[in-house]
Amino acid sequence: MGGRRRAACIAGLAAAMAAAACRHGPPSYFPTEPGWHYGYRLRLESEGAAGFETLKSFSVNLPRRVLGDITVTPRLFQDGRILYYADDGASVRTAAYQEPGGEITDVAADQYLLKYPLDATTHWREAGRTVLLTQRFLYSKALPVTIGIDLDYKVEAVGETVTVAAGRFSNCVRIAAGGHTTVTTADHQTTLQVSVDLTEWYAPGVGLVKSVRAERAGEERAGNSRLSSELEYLGKPSWFD
Repeated sequence: MGGRRRAACIAGLAAAMAAAACRHGPPSYFPTEPGWHYGYRLRLESEGAAGFETLKSFSVNLPRRVLGDITVTPRLFQDGRILYYADDGASVRTAAYQEPGGEITDVAADQYLLKYPLDATTHWREAGRTVLLTQRFLYSKALPVTIGIDLDYKVEAVGETVTVAAGRFSNCVRIAAGGHTTVTTADHQTTLQVSVDLTEWYAPGVGLVKSVRAERAGEERAGNSRLSSELEYLGKPSWFD
C-alpha cells in the first residue's frame, strides 16, 4: 500500500473518530448546529517503523436534513466524504454515508456511536474492523488489509478533566471499547490473535476531544500500531451565521 493510500486510510479513521462529535441530546456532548467545525491532530506509531507519522483531520457540521423518515446531521470531512448521524434521544447511530460524488448509502441499524444514559450502566456492541493493520499485511501477504472484529463499548468514567491542544475540558465522559478475534494467515502457517482497544473522551458542549486506538496482531510483521488523536481547533457557529 502506497504512502498516499495509507495516509488516506488513517485520515479516514480520524474522520470516523471525529464524527462521533456529531450528535445532539441531553447532555449536549455532540453539538449538531450548522457551522460547528473541528480540527484534530493525529499521531501514528507503528512497531518496526522509524519514528511516527503526524496527520490532520478537519470536519464541519452541515444543516440538518431528512432522510426517509428520520432527521439526520450531515458531517463533511476534508476528503469530501459525508457521514449522516441520527439521534433518537436514546442512542446515536450512523444512519448513512456518502462518498465524494456518490449516492447516499444506508448502513446497518446497529451502528451506534453512543447510547444513553452516559453512566456506568451503559454498554453496547458494535461491528467493527481493523484500520491500522494494513501495510505489513500487504507486503507479507499474510492477512487481508481489513479484519472484521466486534467491539464491546462501555461508559468507563464520568467527570474527568482532559487537556489537549485546544484547551482544558472538564466533566468529560470516557468511553472504552475492546475486541479480540483469531485469524489464520493466508499460508495457513500462523494463527494471529488480533485485538483492538479504543478509548475516547467527550466533553459536554464540545464533543470528541481525545481518542487513543491500539491494534495488535501478536507479531511485528502484522503492523502493531497505535493512533492517538486530540482536538487542536474548535470553531463554534456564531450568532451571525
